[in-house]
Amino acid sequence: GFLSPNASVGACLMMKEDNDLLYEWIAYHYLMLPLRYLVIGSDEGNTHDPRDVLRRWDNDTGLQYWVIEAEDFAYRHGLFKGGKNITSDADYHYSFVHRQKGFVTTCTELMKKQGVRWVIYTDNDEFFVFNTFNSDDAEEYHSLHSQNTSYLMRKYMTYNMTGFYTALDVITEMEHAVEPLQPCTVLPRLRFGATEKVSCPAAAAVSQITKSEYDYSSMSTIRYKQNAGKFDFESSKFGKVLVDISRISNISVVPKKRTPT
Repeated sequence: GFLSPNASVGACLMMKEDNDLLYEWIAYHYLMLPLRYLVIGSDEGNTHDPRDVLRRWDNDTGLQYWVIEAEDFAYRHGLFKGGKNITSDADYHYSFVHRQKGFVTTCTELMKKQGVRWVIYTDNDEFFVFNTFNSDDAEEYHSLHSQNTSYLMRKYMTYNMTGFYTALDVITEMEHAVEPLQPCTVLPRLRFGATEKVSCPAAAAVSQITKSEYDYSSMSTIRYKQNAGKFDFESSKFGKVLVDISRISNISVVPKKRTPT
């Protein structure tokens, strides 16, 4: 239902041609964060209107959402150095990064106006999952990362949280029991493959139950189980961030105006 900005989490989501993933992504994070503020950036070339999915959340869910078109964020930081003449793979990549920076600025600005405190910057093929300590955690992990914010969150969840809880529940309890989190918390990414190979009996059983009860083909969180490994950062690449934007000044969010040359 309806939650105040301080009792919920916001998300900045840039997407292109991924409406099929959006159904599950919203429902999952509505519960797990809990997501109540969502800004979607429709990237250049996107032909899928996310409003087709978002309208399902219009009635008494408390989810507030905004869709921002590429022309409204792509040039927040000026023109890309390559202009419209983009030919190489590197130019395509850096052009996207340039648009992404513009979207992050625009989304953060909007979230601050709404009074949202915690915001996650992610994609709609990425799901926030609780990862408590486990036997497959390497011994050196504990010694090398014991002061890392995400490590401290894992430690707190493992020894203090029971039953169903949200990301905001963990943050709130930690702030009361330990100390406030850093303004920017990096969430390590675990990359999953597109194969549906099942390597253990428990996973096979979950797949069978899901196939008999639900629309299995549309559930990314159930279908894909093969992953790069918890500490294979080379394969999983950089993590995503959870940011307390109340601790970011407005002047830090809005880009400086540039004088045309």
